[in-house]
This record gives sequence, structure tokens and C-alpha cells, in this order.
Amino acid sequence: LWVGNGSTVLVNMEQMGDRHQQIFNVAAMTARLLQSQTAMNHTKQLEWLSRGSVYLVATHMMGESGFGTLNQYKKSWLHTLHEKAQWPNLAALKTRKDWTAAQDTYGQEIISAESELAAEYLLNRYGWKSFYDWYVAASETKDADKAFETVYGKTSKDFAVAFEYYLMEQ
Repeated sequence: LWVGNGSTVLVNMEQMGDRHQQIFNVAAMTARLLQSQTAMNHTKQLEWLSRGSVYLVATHMMGESGFGTLNQYKKSWLHTLHEKAQWPNLAALKTRKDWTAAQDTYGQEIISAESELAAEYLLNRYGWKSFYDWYVAASETKDADKAFETVYGKTSKDFAVAFEYYLMEQ
């Protein structure tokens, strides 16, 4: 479908399916490129936010292109989680290895929905710029957790606990 090398991305649009998938994938690749070049890959220590923020940007772009609203997607993500009634705590999604293990246990749809909801939660409280600020802070500190605390005012572990309560109330 696509290959990236530094700042160059080659895309085979024919292999990306329908317009919906094309918009999501191109937006996600662009957001991931911004993230990796800004944070110098130091966001990988918080995989749930690294992926969640990228997926959220891509979802926003789908909304801008007429494929639903962010609020509609949020309702869908909540439905996905509550339908299964089981999901990992965000603290269990810190590394790529954690993500893969959770994916094997819960499925891609569940952990993606959870990470998108967590990013949306942060977006509503801190705005789009907070993601960029986190990328910059991660690059400067070389520590995604320390950057998270700098930008969001709490540790990622404390946020994971608060977010779990938020999900149960929804």
C-alpha cells in the first residue's frame, strides 16, 4: 500500500480501497510523518497516544471530507468498547510489544477504539496543539512519559486511571 523512508512516502492509491480508506490512510501517514520527524520517534514509549493521536487526525480528515463527524466516530468507538465490555488499561498499551499483545488478546478494533477515545479526550481538554506540544516535548526530553506530564499536567499512569473511570461513565 505504501512505503516511507524519512521524509518520502510512496503510496499506491489503487490498493487502498474506497475513498474512505484512501482519505484515512493518507491522513494517517501524513500525521505519522509529522509525529516521527518532530518527536524523533520518542513517542513510541506511549504507543496508545502515538497511534491514537494519528488515528484521530485521520478520522478528523474523514469528517472534513464528508464521511461523518468526530462525534459520530466517538459514539461508534464507545459502542465498540461497551459491546465487548473488556479492554486493557492504557497503561498496558505503552510499547509496541504491549500493543501487539493486547491486539492478540482484545483485537485491533478494541485497542484502536480505546486509543482514539483517549486521544479525543485529550483533544477536548487541551486542543489539537497539545499533540504537537507532546511531540516536541518528547523530542526534547527523549521520554514520552515525561513529555506527557509536561504537556498534560499528570503522569500517563494517572491519566490512564482517570480515563478508565471516564470510559465506565460513558
